[in-house]
Amino acid sequence: MSWVSFCHAAIAAHCSEKLRILSYLGIHDRPENFPKIARTVERLRAEERFREACFRLELVERLDDIRPSDLADYLDGDYSSCPTDLSVSLPELIVAHTGGDFAPVSLQSS
Repeated sequence: MSWVSFCHAAIAAHCSEKLRILSYLGIHDRPENFPKIARTVERLRAEERFREACFRLELVERLDDIRPSDLADYLDGDYSSCPTDLSVSLPELIVAHTGGDFAPVSLQSS
């Protein structure tokens, strides 16, 4: 909650109408705690102060439940430089290798 309040007060308050800042908080926890985190985020999203045009709060999917279509969307997007000829077969290969569980990979890179 403190992090969300900080982002709202310190970042969103200074955004002009045309400027958008993306801020991210990664939470590493046991899978059984995810429903509680999701409920907290949903409760915060309903608060009026977090529903302004310059501030949005969203919950992203868990990293241990990635599907080939999720990877295909990423590889086809603006944030990837994956060659087009690989973006067709690569998602299936990555999920086959990882089982769709990217949590260990994300922990290694932090």
